[in-house]
Amino acid sequence: MMKRILAFLMTACFLLTGCGTDTSADNSTASVSADAIFEKLSAELPDYDVQDAAIVTKLLGLDADSVVSTAAGFAKDGGPEMLVILEGKDGDAALKAGERMNYYLTTLQSSAAQYAPEQLELLKQGYIYTKDNYSIMYVGATPDNVKKELAKLLQ
Repeated sequence: MMKRILAFLMTACFLLTGCGTDTSADNSTASVSADAIFEKLSAELPDYDVQDAAIVTKLLGLDADSVVSTAAGFAKDGGPEMLVILEGKDGDAALKAGERMNYYLTTLQSSAAQYAPEQLELLKQGYIYTKDNYSIMYVGATPDNVKKELAKLLQ
């Protein structure tokens, strides 16, 4: 009888250890790679060239050790359209990447105002999104579509 009570108590304790714990697969952005985000969002770009991660990291002035993964594409025709996704090692790295993206976009806007005014309006609609370990920059004709897709991907 004592063995049954002990077995019952052990089983009850084992079952209760999971109570109050969310065991659902809601790891939100932790399970989404930069490449997967890029694959979904690149449909919003016109014809583009995929860029090397090391070049993008260097272009933004980031420490390569702070970046886990990068996916980027720039318009083939030299236009302002671009999509850059950086996954940082942590939230601070993602915020730093977001700041660098903002600086880069502001620099492009200043240059366009002087040298390519036809591109300025598109650059002004540029969108930078930072959440968890991710920073994403989109410059293109459909920022609202990108915002909706990001909301789905990085909920």
